[in-house]
Amino acid sequence: MKGLEGAEFTLTLNSDPTNSKYSFAGTTDENGELYLSDVPYGIYTLTESYIPKGYKTIQPITGVNVGDDNRTYTYNLINEEMYSYLRVAKTDDLEGKVVAVAGTKYKVIDLNGTTPVFLTQYPTSLQFLVKSEWTTGDNGKLVLDKELKAEDYALVETQAPEGYQSYRLSHPEAKTYTVDGKDYAAIPFTVSQDGATIEKDGDGKDYYITNANTANLPAKGRIKVIKTGEMLNGSHPQSTKIRGTIRL
Repeated sequence: MKGLEGAEFTLTLNSDPTNSKYSFAGTTDENGELYLSDVPYGIYTLTESYIPKGYKTIQPITGVNVGDDNRTYTYNLINEEMYSYLRVAKTDDLEGKVVAVAGTKYKVIDLNGTTPVFLTQYPTSLQFLVKSEWTTGDNGKLVLDKELKAEDYALVETQAPEGYQSYRLSHPEAKTYTVDGKDYAAIPFTVSQDGATIEKDGDGKDYYITNANTANLPAKGRIKVIKTGEMLNGSHPQSTKIRGTIRL
């Protein structure tokens, strides 16, 4: 198994965790190894303070007992790769509420290769077909069929719900990404342990889920009213037009 480079660990004394004299820190090398030397006797907690993208953080080890002189204590720790389901909700940009209507369509751009590409999910069973586009249900939400690896992505709205404007590049969160020679306005997001929440499935098993929302303004029209009538000017009636605009 290849070692994980770049993970940071901190060792602190249980009885005096804020004392810098008994605090040690370091980063794993290209082999995934880290040596903390000249640690005084005591019982310590080993905490992973930073984990490279794509992995789950290891739970702290609270009973590191340093009690023998010139002894090396070895801990083999394994960081599991992190995966999360993606849940998307369509919201109203004016009120911030979920637009509970079906029909908003999305694609996901995978930003982790040499060039951005649209994500395609392939079935591992007969439960669903190959998919590269997903559609919200009657509650205005959708969940991708399979989990995403903890990396960088962007969300593209390909069809807005009825009565709402399409997602615009002018939105402050939007960025432009080029896929297959065409530019798309999309919202970037990252799947990570810090940004995901833990929920339980029907069997009580924990899983990660990452939320990504897109906000749209309601579609508005313009009505032009032309009023024609007579205006008296002395004894000579004149015809005039009064123009006005009502904005909805």
